[in-house]
Amino acid sequence: MREVNRGLRRLDKFDQKLAEAEPESAKRHLKKMTEHFNKALTHFEKAEVGRERQGAIDDINSGVEALDKAYKDLDEGKVDSAQSYLDSANEHFARAASTLQ
Repeated sequence: MREVNRGLRRLDKFDQKLAEAEPESAKRHLKKMTEHFNKALTHFEKAEVGRERQGAIDDINSGVEALDKAYKDLDEGKVDSAQSYLDSANEHFARAASTLQ
Protein backbone atom coordinates (compact mmCIF):
# COMPACT_ATOMS: atom_id res chain seq x y z
CA MET A 1 0.00 0.00 0.00
CA ARG A 2 2.97 2.31 0.41
CA GLU A 3 3.37 2.74 -3.36
CA VAL A 4 -0.37 3.37 -3.73
CA ASN A 5 -0.19 6.07 -1.07
CA ARG A 6 2.80 7.63 -2.82
CA GLY A 7 0.91 7.54 -6.09
CA LEU A 8 -2.11 9.20 -4.49
CA ARG A 9 0.11 11.96 -3.10
CA ARG A 10 1.49 12.50 -6.61
CA LEU A 11 -2.08 12.63 -7.88
CA ASP A 12 -2.80 15.49 -5.47
CA LYS A 13 0.33 17.31 -6.61
CA PHE A 14 -0.63 16.73 -10.24
CA ASP A 15 -4.08 18.25 -9.64
CA GLN A 16 -2.53 21.20 -7.82
CA LYS A 17 0.01 21.94 -10.57
CA LEU A 18 -2.62 21.56 -13.26
CA ALA A 19 -4.86 24.04 -11.40
CA GLU A 20 -1.89 26.42 -11.09
CA ALA A 21 -1.43 26.24 -14.88
CA GLU A 22 1.99 24.59 -14.56
CA PRO A 23 1.64 21.83 -17.17
CA GLU A 24 5.29 20.77 -17.22
CA SER A 25 5.37 20.25 -13.48
CA ALA A 26 1.99 18.51 -13.64
CA LYS A 27 3.34 16.12 -16.29
CA ARG A 28 6.31 15.22 -14.11
CA HIS A 29 4.00 14.41 -11.19
CA LEU A 30 1.74 12.38 -13.46
CA LYS A 31 4.72 10.36 -14.72
CA LYS A 32 5.93 9.68 -11.17
CA MET A 33 2.41 8.78 -10.10
CA THR A 34 2.25 6.19 -12.87
CA GLU A 35 5.57 4.73 -11.74
CA HIS A 36 4.29 4.36 -8.17
CA PHE A 37 1.09 2.67 -9.29
CA ASN A 38 3.06 0.33 -11.56
CA LYS A 39 5.20 -0.69 -8.57
CA ALA A 40 2.08 -1.19 -6.48
CA LEU A 41 0.61 -3.36 -9.20
CA THR A 42 3.69 -5.55 -9.21
CA HIS A 43 3.44 -6.01 -5.45
CA PHE A 44 -0.26 -6.83 -5.62
CA GLU A 45 0.25 -9.33 -8.39
CA LYS A 46 3.08 -11.04 -6.54
CA ALA A 47 0.97 -11.33 -3.44
CA GLU A 48 -1.71 -13.92 -3.77
CA VAL A 49 -4.76 -11.79 -3.36
CA GLY A 50 -7.20 -14.61 -3.96
CA ARG A 51 -10.09 -14.88 -6.38
CA GLU A 52 -12.35 -12.58 -4.43
CA ARG A 53 -9.84 -9.77 -4.81
CA GLN A 54 -8.72 -10.38 -8.39
CA GLY A 55 -10.94 -7.51 -9.53
CA ALA A 56 -8.66 -5.12 -7.67
CA ILE A 57 -5.75 -6.13 -9.90
CA ASP A 58 -7.90 -5.52 -12.97
CA ASP A 59 -8.95 -2.10 -11.65
CA ILE A 60 -5.36 -1.12 -10.91
CA ASN A 61 -4.32 -2.18 -14.43
CA SER A 62 -7.17 -0.16 -15.92
CA GLY A 63 -6.29 2.82 -13.75
CA VAL A 64 -2.66 2.73 -14.83
CA GLU A 65 -3.70 2.52 -18.48
CA ALA A 66 -5.94 5.56 -17.98
CA LEU A 67 -3.02 7.43 -16.37
CA ASP A 68 -0.82 6.61 -19.35
CA LYS A 69 -3.48 8.03 -21.68
CA ALA A 70 -3.86 11.10 -19.47
CA TYR A 71 -0.11 11.69 -19.62
CA LYS A 72 -0.08 11.37 -23.40
CA ASP A 73 -3.02 13.73 -23.84
CA LEU A 74 -1.57 16.26 -21.40
CA ASP A 75 1.70 16.14 -23.31
CA GLU A 76 -0.25 16.91 -26.48
CA GLY A 77 -2.05 19.82 -24.81
CA LYS A 78 -5.42 18.04 -24.61
CA VAL A 79 -6.19 19.09 -21.05
CA ASP A 80 -9.91 18.22 -21.08
CA SER A 81 -9.25 14.73 -22.41
CA ALA A 82 -6.42 14.25 -19.91
CA GLN A 83 -8.78 15.22 -17.08
CA SER A 84 -11.34 12.71 -18.32
CA TYR A 85 -8.74 9.93 -18.25
CA LEU A 86 -7.60 11.07 -14.82
CA ASP A 87 -11.17 10.88 -13.53
CA SER A 88 -11.47 7.37 -14.93
CA ALA A 89 -8.21 6.37 -13.25
CA ASN A 90 -9.48 7.70 -9.92
CA GLU A 91 -12.63 5.59 -10.23
CA HIS A 92 -10.61 2.45 -10.94
CA PHE A 93 -8.22 3.10 -8.03
CA ALA A 94 -11.10 3.79 -5.65
CA ARG A 95 -12.76 0.49 -6.60
CA ALA A 96 -9.46 -1.34 -6.15
CA ALA A 97 -8.94 0.21 -2.72
CA SER A 98 -12.47 -0.75 -1.70
CA THR A 99 -11.96 -4.33 -2.87
CA LEU A 100 -8.68 -4.66 -1.00
CA GLN A 101 -9.99 -3.37 2.32
